[in-house]
Amino acid sequence: MMGEMPPTGVVVPVKSAWWSKVNWLQVGGSVLTLLTTNAFGFDPATQVKVLAIVNIIQSVATIVLKTWFSPAVIANSLPSSERKP
Repeated sequence: MMGEMPPTGVVVPVKSAWWSKVNWLQVGGSVLTLLTTNAFGFDPATQVKVLAIVNIIQSVATIVLKTWFSPAVIANSLPSSERKP
């Protein structure tokens, strides 16, 4: 097709999923959610407010981390043909 760009590639560092800031953010948000609903003994109205705040912070932080602070990818983000054993 006319005007079609040829495929290009980029070289980025590959890291273990254990070093992913986004993965740890999701784990932390999940743990905080479980603690909010069970361990802290909040009344239902306070639970709703705290869970909403946790969700908003977790979502915004994920966007910020993925957009500006993720110079590497985890191995599973690559096609299997390009992964090193």
